[in-house]
Amino acid sequence: MSQITKTVPPSPVLPLPPLEYDVQYMNNLIRLLNYYIIQKNNPGIGIYSRLEISDGDADGTNVVIDAQQNNADLTYVRISELPISATGLDSGQVWRDSTTNILHIVP
Repeated sequence: MSQITKTVPPSPVLPLPPLEYDVQYMNNLIRLLNYYIIQKNNPGIGIYSRLEISDGDADGTNVVIDAQQNNADLTYVRISELPISATGLDSGQVWRDSTTNILHIVP
């Protein structure tokens, strides 16, 4: 299985505790912990350079999507290992016509 790379913003560092109880410190600590909980429950958008989607079978059939930038800052996306006919696919699924190399969506 390929490695997935995800870009995540750096997490804030928990502040060092004061020697005595401090209301300001506790408020900041609670605010920061709430921030962590919100991030965990809503991770947002993942930024990946490679995504591999497996059908879960042992036959190794996967859809692989690679994104790559060139020197002109253009992003190219490559989708490989797609089905080459609509036979057996459900409505809305994508297949590639191997003759014309055109992607199709099953109606």
